[in-house]
This record gives sequence, structure tokens and C-alpha cells, in this order.
Amino acid sequence: MNISKRFLKAAFFLTGISLLFSCATQQNLNGFWGGELAFSEYEKMTSNLLLESDSTFFYLSQPLEGVDPHGFVGCWDLKDGILVLDAGKSLQLMLMQKSDKLELLDFEGKAVIGQKKLMLEKQLEGDIYGQKFIASGRFHHFADASDFRFCGSDKLFTVAMTAAHIDAERMFLEQLDSNAGAVIYLQALMSFEMLPGMEGGQFRQLVIHEVLTQISECD
Repeated sequence: MNISKRFLKAAFFLTGISLLFSCATQQNLNGFWGGELAFSEYEKMTSNLLLESDSTFFYLSQPLEGVDPHGFVGCWDLKDGILVLDAGKSLQLMLMQKSDKLELLDFEGKAVIGQKKLMLEKQLEGDIYGQKFIASGRFHHFADASDFRFCGSDKLFTVAMTAAHIDAERMFLEQLDSNAGAVIYLQALMSFEMLPGMEGGQFRQLVIHEVLTQISECD
């Protein structure tokens, strides 16, 4: 009996240590990460990553200079020491923490063969606000409020009232006239901004700068 009690105490102790280590590791990962991969003197890919404490992420990928980056929102998790970014069919990435950096792995979770590797470094200061990016997702409007859900994510963002927002609202209402339960999916040029809320204070909102196209659904 004493052996069983000692075994249970040891098991609980090890489980507690494991959970504390996991939480500490996740807290260390929270924040901004950034890096670039140079293909040549004139071509490079830039990536920026925000890991949030609610286990969601915002990832910006700019394949070439002068091209608008693409933005993705999804969930992140640690699995066997590998950071998994999951935005459904829109984005699937795996990275491994090496010291103070994150190394991008291949689709099988293995190290990329070759010298050219994408390494993201922790940024002491990072800002997702004001940078324009292209994103796809579901737009919904009700009464005087609109929201947007990125493809591959369940997280909703309030859409600020702008001229381009009116274009998206008009598309939604036209769809609603022919289908009472309609939702619309679109690709747009947008950015995150800290803006005043309807009930006071400031909070993160999406600003639609230009509606690029309407899509049938999230691929």
C-alpha cells in the first residue's frame, strides 16, 4: 500500500513538473518573431509572427520586396517540442525552437536540407498595426456592425467603418437579398489598427482598404 501511495505521489509530482515546464515554454514563445530568407542579393522572403497568449497567431509572409504580404490567423500549439501553426487549408507550418530562434521545418516536421533556412528571432519590440496585407475570409454584417473571420480560423475581428468597408457591406446585402442566410467570402487588402470602440476605449480592429475579389468559400 505504501509503495502504491509513493508511486502515485511521484506520478503527480512529475506530471506537475511537466505542466509547469510546458506553461513556461509557451510563455517564452509568446510575442513577436521575425526573420528573412535571402534567395539572392535581390530576392528575399520576409516573415513576421505574433504568438498570442490565447494560443492564436498572426503570421505575415512577404515572398518578395515590393509585394503586399499575405496575412494568416490560426491556432498554435506545442507538440513534442515542435511549434505547430494551424490555419486549416490556408496555412500549415512547423517550427523548432533553437536557443532564441525558431527554425522553419519541412512539411514532415524535419530540418530543411541545405544552407538556406528561415530562422525567426524573438523581437523585443513588434507591431502589427498599420501594415497592409492581403487576406481571405468570411465577411458578415448585422445592423451597424461587421466582423471578419480569416480562413482557417474561428476568431472574429471587428471591421472598422471605412469607405472600402461599405463596398464589402454592399456585396453582403446584395447577396442577402437573394439568400436570407447568406454569408460572403472575400479577399481584401487590410490592416490591423487600434481604434475607438462603440462603448469607449480602443481595441484592435480590421481596416479594409480595398476589396480585391469575392471568393466562393475558404479553400
